[in-house]
Amino acid sequence: MDAKITKKRLSQMLSYDWLKILLTAVAGIVVWSLLFTITATRIQPSQSFGFYTYTGTNATAKFAQLPNRTESLFSYEVIERTTEDISSYGEEYVTQVMEARLTTEEADVIFVANVDGGSIQYTLDGETHTTTYLEDFLYRFHAYAYRLDGENGYLQQMQNYLNAYYLGDYTNPDNIDVAKIESDFRAKVKQTKDKRYKTEEKIRVAVQNEIERIQQYRQSFIDFNNYLEQGYIALEETTLYFNNESGGDATTITACFSINLCPDETLMGELKKEVYYRVTDEETGEMKSAIQDMNLVIIKDQTQNYGFDFEKLTFVTYLVQTYCSALNPTA
Repeated sequence: MDAKITKKRLSQMLSYDWLKILLTAVAGIVVWSLLFTITATRIQPSQSFGFYTYTGTNATAKFAQLPNRTESLFSYEVIERTTEDISSYGEEYVTQVMEARLTTEEADVIFVANVDGGSIQYTLDGETHTTTYLEDFLYRFHAYAYRLDGENGYLQQMQNYLNAYYLGDYTNPDNIDVAKIESDFRAKVKQTKDKRYKTEEKIRVAVQNEIERIQQYRQSFIDFNNYLEQGYIALEETTLYFNNESGGDATTITACFSINLCPDETLMGELKKEVYYRVTDEETGEMKSAIQDMNLVIIKDQTQNYGFDFEKLTFVTYLVQTYCSALNPTA
């Protein structure tokens, strides 16, 4: 056998070794990427807050800035905030995109106008009716929306949650049960294996944040009920009619699935700085922006959220405090 080392053979050997080195490096990178993807801590739905608009509702440039403007609004749990104008996808794709966002729990609140313009038709007493934009959303996605009223509704759930930490009476701030808050928080950390709280020092700091979170929810709940009483906002009752395919009577669902943020445009008209819809001016015939009967739908968190869903009411009170002329004349 000719084992003589030649320049040609040496070149071939080095080329082959370099190829092995390159392939090994590539394989290492792929394996490392997979390990990182598998073991990386993912943001939970409760840690992200999504502001959305539905078809028929237009978002302003200020709406797009909500993530920055609400950085200090929410509790320690919310570490990411996003906005999306669903109507920008066009009517052909709105339903598919909205379904995707709801399924993946990216949307938390939806701005949608309760004015004519929906695309769904239903028959009632022999007459055909066309939905408002709000009804359109609810016919398609009411299963994702919180029912706000009723003994099992969102507002009653929030009251029950607060009472559990205020000795049965959230209206008295001195009733706060700090021991229960700490006990429940430690149990949650243990159950969820939350990697953010590996040391006792971090847990102690987090317990204080948890106390502040519940105190903030209490204040938001009190403020919200006060704003309802003053008429700045209102619970919007909607009836949905589902035709019986076999020819029988239609099935109906009547509930408050949304909050009317602008029942009186003289009070909440400045909300147009965030969102609006277009209507025809009866006098001039030209299109103009409007905000009357702009609603907000609160979306359910499908996972166990330890009360974090009540962040959403904090956002409602923020809107009222920012844009209600009775509270903020310079809005």
